[in-house]
Amino acid sequence: MARCGPSSTGAYWREQAWYYDLTRGWDGSFRYQGSPVGEEEHDKYTHWDNTGTYLLTYALPMKSLYITSKKPSVVPTLTASESEKVINAGRDYFSRRSELSGREMDRYCYEHRSKKELLAGLSSWSPSVRKRSAWELGRRDGDVMPMLLNLLKSSNLYSRYGAVEALGSLSSKINEAARVSVLLNALQADDLWLRILAAEALPGIGDPAKIAVPDMLKRSAMRNPEKDPRGMEHRYLAFALFNRCGGLVGRSLKGVNRELLMQAVRVGLQNQDGRARGSFASVYQAIAEKAPSGIKFASEIRMSGLELFAKHKINEGIGLLVDYAINQKAHASEKRIVKVMETLKSYGTHGRRILPQLRRHSF
Repeated sequence: MARCGPSSTGAYWREQAWYYDLTRGWDGSFRYQGSPVGEEEHDKYTHWDNTGTYLLTYALPMKSLYITSKKPSVVPTLTASESEKVINAGRDYFSRRSELSGREMDRYCYEHRSKKELLAGLSSWSPSVRKRSAWELGRRDGDVMPMLLNLLKSSNLYSRYGAVEALGSLSSKINEAARVSVLLNALQADDLWLRILAAEALPGIGDPAKIAVPDMLKRSAMRNPEKDPRGMEHRYLAFALFNRCGGLVGRSLKGVNRELLMQAVRVGLQNQDGRARGSFASVYQAIAEKAPSGIKFASEIRMSGLELFAKHKINEGIGLLVDYAINQKAHASEKRIVKVMETLKSYGTHGRRILPQLRRHSF
């Protein structure tokens, strides 16, 4: 908030001052409020004392706290009109349906908006507004394909982004072939993010989109370190293709060209993101080398590989299991270590050789 400048700070307080007043307790303290839809009823954070964080916000006018240094941000602060646009983009975040969970609310929050408003939302600068508008259009009756095709011809890149997302969100079985054809063209666009959105949209169409798999595999095997140094296109293509839930070939590789598949896997497993690598668990197992980033999701593919080795009693799996047990990330390790030890136990007496190594470490 403070980094966006005084106009944004003032706009925020005009909107949210009531919340801070109501949150303050009788003794001046501020308790953690949890989810506004009650999802965190049994959450372990419910009784946190958040007084310090609230007081930091109240202390903004003092301008005496410099967390990142006194130098101003290289990004210009928002003007009053820009601040208003940001706030407007965040409106209607929650659905008015009290029976929905938090995640469902996000998908239904625009159900009261007109079709005209939703189509306008597809051209918003805000990715969230575009996505929610696309979700809601996908639930509406009527053929919006002509409007979406017009948006795809727009010189406004945001409009093209929104149109591509909407093409993947339409629930109607009408125009499936046409939608796939349009998204295949978008998959070859010069703009990186337009290609990524096209890849994300194709699985939403289902089986008819499987004709796009060869083109998606070819793109997965391409590298462009200058324009895409972190391999973001590979990342989203991996999700769209190989995720077990929703990926076009996540549950079956039947009919997939093996040469194209292996080329895509070789490149994809070099991605720095752990979640991207984890998508390949449905195709290939990678154990020894840790992902440099996205470590929250990095364990999935490594455990899949270790279990595969154990299933076939591959000798190298014993040492890899011990290495993983010792060097795994600490977060949630208390659950994973049980699975690791059970997998190691499946090797029977062959695993005895690593007992001295295990005894040197406490788990």
